[in-house]
Formats: sequence, C-alpha cells, structure tokens
Amino acid sequence: SVLKIEGVPVLFAIYFLTFLAFSLFYASLPVYASTQLGWSAVNLGAFLAYFSLLMVVVQGPILSRLSKRFQSIQLVIGGACSLTIGFLLLVQGNLLLMYLAVTFMAFGNGIMWASFLSMLSKAGRSSQQGAIQGYGSSMGSMANMLGLVIGGILFQSIGILTFGLAAIIFLI
Repeated sequence: SVLKIEGVPVLFAIYFLTFLAFSLFYASLPVYASTQLGWSAVNLGAFLAYFSLLMVVVQGPILSRLSKRFQSIQLVIGGACSLTIGFLLLVQGNLLLMYLAVTFMAFGNGIMWASFLSMLSKAGRSSQQGAIQGYGSSMGSMANMLGLVIGGILFQSIGILTFGLAAIIFLI
C-alpha cells in the first residue's frame, strides 16, 4: 500500500540510488587511497574527518540559510549536481582535487539528504509516515549492502571509473 502513495516510488528510488552511490564510494575509497594514492590510514582518516566536518557545517548554518531561499526539490537537485561534480573530481587522483571533490560531495550531500528527507516526510498522510520511513530505511540498507559488495567488485574490475559510475547515479 505504501508504493501506491503518489510520489513515494520515485522517492524510494532516489533513496536507493543515493545509498548505492555512496556505498560505491565507501567500498572503493580506502582501496584507491592506499593502493593508487599511497595514503596511510592516518591520511585517509584525515580526509574522511574533513568530509565529516564539512557535513556538519553544511547541514547546520548553510542548509539553514539555503532552505529559507529554496524549495526542497531545488536543494535536492542542486545537491545531486554537486555530488556528481565531486565524484567526477575524485577520478583525477590529485591531492588538491581530492579535497575539492570531497568539498563538493559534503556540500551536495549536506543540502540534498536533509532536503530529501523533508520531502519524504511530507509524502502520504501522517498515519502512513512510519511505514514510509521504515520502507525508505529498508531501501537504504539494501542499497548499502549491495553497493559495498558491488563497489568492491567494480573497483577491482574498472578501478577509479567506479567513482564515475557513482557520479552518473547521482546525475540520474
């Protein structure tokens, strides 16, 4: 019955694809960083800490300001475009471009995900919200599981082009 609610199937598809693309990133980045970039665990940890710090800033003061000026759908689209740029920059392998990439990714994810969850919370009646949110979380968990496995396989097969594939997913 949840899938019959107008707009919910599309929102679930976005939920699934977002988690899938990020899972490709999380499965591939550590291998890429250590084997091709020569990063240590400390370098990778610093990189991911920078990413997390930016997410805090974006989801706090930046999103607060942007959400007053733009609709959720505009923020989702803008965030997806920023994520696409970020994932494409990862392919370059240059340290400066890697940090620029993760900056675009943090901005994109920060404005996209919160705005998307806002849209999802407005789908259906209030009595349906538990089911909508529950199924959405299930979509994310399934995509996460598949993405981690597929990400490892893809990275072993096509290398850094895995990040390009994730970019295409966000573009979709």
